[in-house]
Amino acid sequence: DAALRKGYISKVLELLLDLLSYPQTRTHVAPYLSSQQLVVQLALSKLYRNATASKKRGAARTAKQHRHPPQQGQFVLFRQQVDMLLDSERMEVAAATSSSSGGSASSSTAANNDGVAARNTHLPHDDVASQQVHQRAHTLQKMLHRHHARETSEAIFAGVGRVTDGRWLRGRIDKWAEGTLYDVCRRLRLVDDDDDDDGNCSNTTAESAERLGCTRRALLTSILLYHQSARNSDAAVLSMAPLYPTEQLLWDSYSVPPGRNYLASSSSSSSSQSLSLPKLNTRFLSAGGYLLRNF
Repeated sequence: DAALRKGYISKVLELLLDLLSYPQTRTHVAPYLSSQQLVVQLALSKLYRNATASKKRGAARTAKQHRHPPQQGQFVLFRQQVDMLLDSERMEVAAATSSSSGGSASSSTAANNDGVAARNTHLPHDDVASQQVHQRAHTLQKMLHRHHARETSEAIFAGVGRVTDGRWLRGRIDKWAEGTLYDVCRRLRLVDDDDDDDGNCSNTTAESAERLGCTRRALLTSILLYHQSARNSDAAVLSMAPLYPTEQLLWDSYSVPPGRNYLASSSSSSSSQSLSLPKLNTRFLSAGGYLLRNF
């Protein structure tokens, strides 16, 4: 039962990753996942923490010992898929491009839309992403200055680069009271314990934290940091990537599957194995063809 449950979770994450990589579905799926704080809750879950712990233990092994044991393999796959889901959901460039193209198609004035599209096109991808992150930082600072000026003065008068730095911002958030932290998240429309019409919310932050096995403060801190911190630029990610495959990648059975074992398992279980690899040419498939080929 546990193996089937973990296999079902990996398939659901694979489906979400494909929906985020498909431009027509990303426009609707990404805002919904962000509003439900799905990635934050997945990163705080016990399964992800077990996967992180197993990764640290496996880093000290040799190349032959680096293959994941059967009981820890699904943990590692879960962590890799959650990391891919986090990077895919935080991709501000794709969201900005789709929204600008959608806005240009629905607006009545073609000349103004061409000008906006031209300005967005001439901007590099990193500049488009940084503009959105800086705009969220300015919104946070204005809101803090208006409602919690005395307690959050360090974040108010700090530079935008500091406010978008997750490590620096976490140090400032730790000094806030839990009530202040919740009020900030609520005013930013990130959480709301009274979102029902009758005032009885069925899934409050306290209940979510208890289900995840963490404190309410840790959940609120992770939510605020997730939405306010800046992601690594594409140039930084490429500069940290190795030129040649490392032993850690070559012996990772979920990134580079063994040929004979994977072919035998895929033929017997009709491609029921999930891999932490991005799929190519997803946007050229119809919805029926995609579901037929992958599920």
